[in-house]
Amino acid sequence: MGKTKFTNEYKANLVIESIRAESSISQIAEREGVSRIELHGWKKEFMDNVERPFTVRQDEKQIKKLKKEFKNREDELTKQIEGLEADIEWLQSVIGGNIKKKELAKIAQADGDLNLRRRCELLGINRARVYYVSKKKKVSKDEE
Repeated sequence: MGKTKFTNEYKANLVIESIRAESSISQIAEREGVSRIELHGWKKEFMDNVERPFTVRQDEKQIKKLKKEFKNREDELTKQIEGLEADIEWLQSVIGGNIKKKELAKIAQADGDLNLRRRCELLGINRARVYYVSKKKKVSKDEE
């Protein structure tokens, strides 16, 4: 047979009755068919958390405040990202139209804080272009 589950409201009513001293814990437990130890446990839990209804409002206020702060920060970061995306587009259009791909590959090879993949992405070139080494035709002595 499984353990009987009691609702929080039922537990609270029994604990309040025992606090009011309308009946003793033994009497309530016997009448309701509940273990005295279990009823003592509910009463202890109730007394340990008696201030909770008053702190819940404060917690809710803090949560609302934090949500508002996070939303503001999220909005700021979204604006920054949009601005950076616009900068990247402009950079790619200006550089991409005026500089040859070979020169862009040389720029991407320069040391910096960004990794090579990101540098190539920003310059709008394929990373393979950076690694490509031109194979010049060997001119044979007969052809000269």
